[in-house]
Amino acid sequence: MDRESSIQIFDPTEPRRTRGWDEDRPREIYELSRLGLSDERMARVMGIAIDTLNNWKRTKPEFIDAMYQGKDWADAKVVAALYDCAVGYKYNVQVAHTYEGITTVTTLEQEKGPDAWAAARWLSLRQRQAGWSETARIEVTNTNINISKLDFTGIPNEVLLAIEKAQRKHLTNNVGGS
Repeated sequence: MDRESSIQIFDPTEPRRTRGWDEDRPREIYELSRLGLSDERMARVMGIAIDTLNNWKRTKPEFIDAMYQGKDWADAKVVAALYDCAVGYKYNVQVAHTYEGITTVTTLEQEKGPDAWAAARWLSLRQRQAGWSETARIEVTNTNINISKLDFTGIPNEVLLAIEKAQRKHLTNNVGGS
């Protein structure tokens, strides 16, 4: 299977004649996998039920191999693009100039500098142990206060009743009960 062949785009809105298994199915699934389609969408484009696609994944090694090759190809392209964004890259741009009626096309090399978000994302995925993880550690400490040791003298009864009502509501919402 030629990985660099042109991809034939299958239009999911165009009705396709349903057909069963044939030797062209691995090529189809490879091309659709390169496009990043979900299994459900690939099945619809191929004119088969999702159950049929799942059955072929289980029973046809050439089918699942082609699917993974297509997905790996697509993932590799995205990884390469993310890496290029993280470290910066150079690219060529053609510019047309007209002077005294004569047009000249010049190729200029441009440079895109590193992107901080892409670099941080790359490091968060590749260097978690070195402290680049985006996951924040949150520690919660619950403290129980024994209110029988507090002095409530001088606090009006309506305030104490409001505190008791709020405490009951909190306990009911967080612990359960009546």
